[in-house]
Amino acid sequence: MADEEKKGAAVYVGWTTFKNALDQLAQALPNRIDRTCFPGQAGGVQSQLLAALKFLDLIDDDGKPTRTLQSLADADSETARREQFKKILESQYSKLFALDLTKTTPGELAETMGAEYGVTGDTRAKAIRFFISAASWLNIPMSKLLLKGTPNAPNGASAGPRRRRTPSRPRTPSDEGAEEDDDEGEEAQPSSGTARTVNLSSGGTLTISVSLDVLRLSASDRQFVFGLIDKLEEYETKASVAEAS
Repeated sequence: MADEEKKGAAVYVGWTTFKNALDQLAQALPNRIDRTCFPGQAGGVQSQLLAALKFLDLIDDDGKPTRTLQSLADADSETARREQFKKILESQYSKLFALDLTKTTPGELAETMGAEYGVTGDTRAKAIRFFISAASWLNIPMSKLLLKGTPNAPNGASAGPRRRRTPSRPRTPSDEGAEEDDDEGEEAQPSSGTARTVNLSSGGTLTISVSLDVLRLSASDRQFVFGLIDKLEEYETKASVAEAS
């Protein structure tokens, strides 16, 4: 098992962004993985991808692919790749799997993620979304409460639509500590439904609302829903960088 205490913060890049990057690397694994391997991504997303690969023991401190990444790239089928990635996830998130995910509550998962993997505030919420999305892709059994709960609600309740921030500069992990209680005072919505609004760069807003039971989603529907969430986060990240420049 990898020494988790020597690693950085847990992965908090969007799951679809990460998986697409991983698929791209598997097609032609370079000698060294750096920002130039992800030319279509914003600088902040590039940094998150590199941090994710390092946390998951897929690259070393110099950016060189590890044997683990080589084995993942060499997998000759989707099934084999999922089996390889499941081993990686179980190794790097052993403290979360030790909770017994079939009985874990959103609050318990959030507390453990924050205490063991160095993430707080929005970063913790994103880290939990990544973990749940990855586990869902791998068909790992999880509790109904965990699948329905909102990651950034420590008490396990689902929070309502989040307020759109307009930062004056790109966000960094050091900004996260002050945002632990961002959602306090917002009216909670039923766990089966929520909405999210994004400010468009050309003016106006886009609001997407959902009402679903995650446990009843098919594999393709889960991939679509979580992928859509990741796309919204990616758009907001790029918008934040553009506003600050």
